[in-house]
Amino acid sequence: RQGDAFAVLEALATEGAHFDLVICDPPAFAPAKPALEAGLRAYERLAGLAAPLVAPGGFLVLCSCSHAADLQAFHNASARGIGRGGRRSEIIYTGFAGPDHPVLPQLAESSYLKALAFRLDGPDSGPKHVGIACGPGRMVHVYGRTSRVRLESTSSWAPKLHSIWRRTWPQ
Repeated sequence: RQGDAFAVLEALATEGAHFDLVICDPPAFAPAKPALEAGLRAYERLAGLAAPLVAPGGFLVLCSCSHAADLQAFHNASARGIGRGGRRSEIIYTGFAGPDHPVLPQLAESSYLKALAFRLDGPDSGPKHVGIACGPGRMVHVYGRTSRVRLESTSSWAPKLHSIWRRTWPQ
């Protein structure tokens, strides 16, 4: 299924869909300081719509490439959204840019790539189906039932997420 991320996430919730893994990697919602408040509200809304789709014990990965939103602001917006989605969470991974995106100590905005991987409340029950949501341009890609994860993404986060998945549920 493809479409606007917010609309598709709302439709999936209405259908009662649940996934063991939901990855939200939207475009920059806060590319500059004037857009910061609106951007943080968008990250919160995205987390709030995605969290109910995660099966108990499953994973929600939220990514940001916003220059204006630092890690703490992004974390706070994500946590608020997850809570408003009616879920409790724990952070199991915090990701940053790879070596191909060096961070300059004198330029805080160069540390704009970040990702938070959350395990949401509920017992571990093993994989049932996998959902991958929100790529560039607010597009959603949802993959159906599988017992093995296939991250079909050009995102730099994909190898790390695959590693987390394999350590959590070895095949």
